[in-house]
Amino acid sequence: MQVSFAIRGAEAVVAMATAAGELELNVMEPVIVKHLLGSLRDLEGAATIFATRCVAGLRWNLPAVEAHLKGSLAGAVEEAVERGYESAAASGNRESGSSPQPGSAPPNHRQDTHEAIPSRDGRAGRR
Repeated sequence: MQVSFAIRGAEAVVAMATAAGELELNVMEPVIVKHLLGSLRDLEGAATIFATRCVAGLRWNLPAVEAHLKGSLAGAVEEAVERGYESAAASGNRESGSSPQPGSAPPNHRQDTHEAIPSRDGRAGRR
């Protein structure tokens, strides 16, 4: 998080230095280059530390991956792109034995549960 704040600050400095250059960036180039390169070095260091301390050594939980892929709609999406929605819906119906209506949610899919709430001006809004 500290690196994020430092990079945001450097971005603000670069933006102000660029604006102050008035179409002549040569005057502010040292400031711009210093903060751009410094931010890139900071980001490299943070990414390296994150990779070695957090990502290195992670392994796939194959049973969980397989369980998640069983409920995946990726194949249906690809078929819908290639052959159209009706074809994908028809083949999905054949596989699952159900017949969803067009526009209905797939099985085990949570419907949008927005509820109307009054806003400050009294009109109904969405949460």
